Amino acid sequence: MLRHGAWHTTISYILHFVFLEVIMSCTIEKVLSDARMLVNRLRDHDSAADNLIGQATVLHRRVDAMRTVSINSYQIRFVLIFFL
Repeated sequence: MLRHGAWHTTISYILHFVFLEVIMSCTIEKVLSDARMLVNRLRDHDSAADNLIGQATVLHRRVDAMRTVSINSYQIRFVLIFFL
């Protein structure tokens, strides 16, 4: 049989371990929750980056087409002025 002080110490240890287990489970749940949120944010940022790359590609093609048209029109004017 345990003495009064021993009971108090035993209960103290039990409460300490229960408290640590609750704290750790809350912490692990928080870490998992934060990880899920981070994954979702990374997906959103990845999608936004893909959209920006697509828009930049379209813009590059349009500028390149304008440059080609400009060069072609310059060549046509040159031919018209000097050879006709």
